[in-house]
Amino acid sequence: LDNLIFLGQLSKQRMPLIWMLTDVSLIHLRKSDTFKTVIPSKMFEAMAMSRPIILGVEGESQALLTNANAGICIPPGDAKALAKAVMELYTSSDKVKCMGESGRAFVKAYYDRVSLAQQYLKVLGALLDKENLNTKNELERLT
Repeated sequence: LDNLIFLGQLSKQRMPLIWMLTDVSLIHLRKSDTFKTVIPSKMFEAMAMSRPIILGVEGESQALLTNANAGICIPPGDAKALAKAVMELYTSSDKVKCMGESGRAFVKAYYDRVSLAQQYLKVLGALLDKENLNTKNELERLT
């Protein structure tokens, strides 16, 4: 392929520009039980930038991508499946656009940091209210 570039590890500051220059993201980890339980953070970045993903990771990541309808899952290490996925996206700009938009909508709906922080504060507030209520009830019982 003459339009494929492997850059190696880059700083977080450079990534917005890199995402803007890409059409599709390849996220691939070797086949391993350990990797079945991880979700690479770059999945969220790619989806937030409306980039469809070709994902060669099993487990949690695969479930998330499928739920988001944000790309194509392939078995880790399967070169033929990778080539097929590349060609599928290469020949369908509509599919690329649809998967990109779907991924962006998914992370916005379920993984927005502000929204998650607000949900977390509600949980903490409810726990504190419950603890205060328990403490108040205990004090009333003792007096």
